[in-house]
Amino acid sequence: MVRSIRQEIDDISNQIMDQLEVASSATTDAVMDHIDDHRRQLEQVRQDDAYERHLVTTLSEAKDAFEDGEWAPEYGDEGENRLCTCPNPYCPLKQGTLPPAVRMADSLEEGITDYKTTHRGTPIVLLEAREQYIELAYEVKSMLQWAHVTARRDAEGENDVDEAEVTG
Repeated sequence: MVRSIRQEIDDISNQIMDQLEVASSATTDAVMDHIDDHRRQLEQVRQDDAYERHLVTTLSEAKDAFEDGEWAPEYGDEGENRLCTCPNPYCPLKQGTLPPAVRMADSLEEGITDYKTTHRGTPIVLLEAREQYIELAYEVKSMLQWAHVTARRDAEGENDVDEAEVTG
């Protein structure tokens, strides 16, 4: 799933660049300004090993937040304030690291799926990190779709595209 979202983002980005070659300078400026407003999120998704970087960073930050009493997971049973429900105090997730089994799998998604089914507890923090990344990727995709539609409509002579038409 993550790999396909990344491919869709790359494809839309390429389509935007193609459309901007024939779009007006005003539309090109508007589209580039829109993309620049979301540059940080775009770079988070498009950089090399973006998904792994996100997972590693999120696990580490969640561990620190947990130790500071500030961890509030959205995943898991209500009131369950743990990084992982397994009984192992040395669980990689409780240490704020990506489990080796996840890192060494053919893909991170396969590794997470396998880890979830074979681990003795619920890897709450890992599942939340995955969901956060997927949400970020879909936000970036939506932003790029607006930019693509705006550039395409200008290239086809249909100006005045409202961002709300594309994003929802």
